[in-house]
Amino acid sequence: MKKIIILFMSFLMMVCFFIGCSKMEYNAVILKEGFTFHQSWVESNYTQGSYQSEYNNELPGSRTFIIDNQETLDEIFAEFKEMDFQKEMVVVYCYTTIYVREQKLEKVSFEKGVLSVEFDVVRGKIGAGDATAPQTRTCVLCLDKLETTEVNITYNGQ
Repeated sequence: MKKIIILFMSFLMMVCFFIGCSKMEYNAVILKEGFTFHQSWVESNYTQGSYQSEYNNELPGSRTFIIDNQETLDEIFAEFKEMDFQKEMVVVYCYTTIYVREQKLEKVSFEKGVLSVEFDVVRGKIGAGDATAPQTRTCVLCLDKLETTEVNITYNGQ
């Protein structure tokens, strides 16, 4: 009986450990819906390699925006969820890719005033044929407010 209780408690501890580890640091989440960009903002923030722009060689490889107030949010988004900028912030990352797949967070860390974010896309099914011409995509990240002016974002996809 004692062995069964010990086994059960060990199992319970492992389950709690894995559940606790599944939460991302700083309550960071990639938003998948519930927002709309201003089209003029999208058109002025294309990235290098995107078929959408005729000025490709002059464009940066990526763009990162830190949004910590309502005014900046309203400049970028036509529609967005209610934000409490005393507690939350938004990071928008523009990059070029051939995939229009669901994005997923891999890692979020904050050290010495620098926010580091690593994300990827959900793998497609073999033979799905979901690649497109290279285009600018955005990753919209909502997280706890941090005192940072520097964000390093790593896209692990293609």
